[in-house]
Amino acid sequence: MKKKYEQTQEAKENFKSDILAYMLTDPTRVYTKTELAARFNMSERKVRLELEKIANFYPIRATAGRKGYSLIYFDNESSFDELTQANMDCFYQIKEIQSRIDSLKARMKPLIASMKVTQEMIVSYHNERK
Repeated sequence: MKKKYEQTQEAKENFKSDILAYMLTDPTRVYTKTELAARFNMSERKVRLELEKIANFYPIRATAGRKGYSLIYFDNESSFDELTQANMDCFYQIKEIQSRIDSLKARMKPLIASMKVTQEMIVSYHNERK
C-alpha cells in the first residue's frame, strides 16, 4: 500500500496544465487572470477554475491584497530570507482560506435552519393529505 505522501507526489507528477507549465517558466512572477486568459485564449472564469485545480497540487499565492497569482516557490538553493518569505506566504494563504471557510459556515446556518423547517412543513403537509 502506498503512503499518502507517495500518492500525493504521484498525483502531482501526473497533473498537467498549460497554465502551470507557463507559470513554472518564471515561478516568482505574478500573473493576472486577464493576462493568462489572453495568453491561453480562455475566459477569466476558466483561468480561475484552472488555478484552483493547480492549487490542489502546488502552493499558489492569491491573497486579497495582491493583484494576481504566483507560485510560492522555494528550492534547496533558496536563501534563509526566501524560505522565510515562502513560509509566511503559506501561513497568510492558510489564514485567508480559513477565513473564507468560516464565512461560508456562517452563511450555512440560516440555510440549514430553513431546510429543517421546510422539511417539517413538508412532512406535516404530506400527513394532512393522507
